[in-house]
Formats: sequence, C-alpha cells, structure tokens
Amino acid sequence: MGVLMAAASFPLAGWWVRRHGALEPGRLEVMLLLIGCSWLGEFFGLTSLLGTLLGGTLFTRLAPMEEGSLKGQELLRVLGLLSEVFLPLYSLSVGMRIDAGTLLQSTAWSMASLLIVLGIACNLICALGIGRGDRAAGVDRWVVVFGLIPRGLPGLVFASTALGAGVIRKAQFSSLVLTVAVTTVLGLLLLARRLRWLEMQADATRMATVR
Repeated sequence: MGVLMAAASFPLAGWWVRRHGALEPGRLEVMLLLIGCSWLGEFFGLTSLLGTLLGGTLFTRLAPMEEGSLKGQELLRVLGLLSEVFLPLYSLSVGMRIDAGTLLQSTAWSMASLLIVLGIACNLICALGIGRGDRAAGVDRWVVVFGLIPRGLPGLVFASTALGAGVIRKAQFSSLVLTVAVTTVLGLLLLARRLRWLEMQADATRMATVR
C-alpha cells in the first residue's frame, strides 16, 4: 500500500502543478511535508528515511525551482537549518535505545571491532578501482577511500529498524551503533586531513609555478 501511494503521488503532483501552478512553500510547509512523509514511511512498514526521501522528491515536483535562483537558495538554507535541528535529535534517540548493560559485554565490543575492520578493509579494496587515468584526471584514491568509510545516518536508521522489528538483539544493536560512530568519526577525520594535505600540495605547486 505504501509503495502504491508513493507511485500515485508523482502523477498527482504533476496534475496539481498543471492545474494550480507551482507551490511557494515556506518553512512550515516544508517541515510538515517532510514529517508527514516520514510518518507515512513508518506507518506502512518502511523506514522514515525512505519517507523523507519521497517527501524531498515530491517537493521538487510540487515546487520546481531553477538552480541558483533566490528561491532555491532560500530552500537550501531552510533544509540546512532543519537538518541541523532534527539530525542531532535522531542521533540522540538512537543513543537512548542502547542498553547500557550490553556495553559491558565483550561480545558487543568484539563484534563492533570486527565490523569496523571489515568496513575499512572493504573500502581499501575500492582504491584498486582508481586507475592511472583517474589519477591523471585529478581523482585522489585516498579521498575516495576515506569518503566511503563513514556509515553515518543510513546505518543508524537500518540498525534502529532492525532492532524494532526484532531482527537483531540489543547487544548486536550496540555493536552496530559503535561501528557507525567509530567509522563516521574516523572517516571524517582522515578525509579532512587528506583534503588539507592536497590543498597544501596545490598551494606549493602554484607557488613553484609563480617563481
């Protein structure tokens, strides 16, 4: 039923724009649309992440905006503000689901350690896909690898959904949250250091060229 409603919403959105014109939503309308779609995703047995994804797609159809326009810039600013408010709240709710007792179990930490090692190792294999031509075009293999390490929000969403459905136990949920936290922090730190190093290399090259 949820998939059918999502599929039907696209032609309905096109019909609405043709009949009534493009919407000019404000902050409240954007928030209500995203929250409503997120709730529908949970109600029909999907994840809230898929619901908000549908909401964003619908929004672009109901309120099409040219890239770089004033309305588009205002929309990006509003969405950035909403993400800064709601994403930390979601992360807080995930942390509240962790059973403190599971953090004292060696199985939780051993599983998390294994998942972290496997996650990093699999991303290192991706470096083999960066060929000589890619490097000549300016693609840095370590930027690609470090950018793939963080698990971030999707990992938390799937872990929370699996815990709520009874697919995983509390100790496994704690392991997954630890994996997401460690890989996200580690990946972003490594990526930031690599980008700074590349920037310094580019500045040194420009200075040498000028001299």
